[in-house]
Amino acid sequence: NDAPGGGTPVAGGISYRESHHAMEMLSESNIITSAEFVETNPVLDQYNKTAIAAVALISSLFGDTLL
Repeated sequence: NDAPGGGTPVAGGISYRESHHAMEMLSESNIITSAEFVETNPVLDQYNKTAIAAVALISSLFGDTLL
């Protein structure tokens, strides 16, 4: 599971890599004026895996790239 700290896991949901790609595409489009990232539950998270992924995804939205 890419995000064990999420409260509503979905089998077959979007992967970490797909999420990064989506954030990178949104960043390049220059159409985003605001964003909200929700549902990172530290009680459910394992070794901060979800929190680290959330920060990386937010960074991608601000222009960082995965590769």
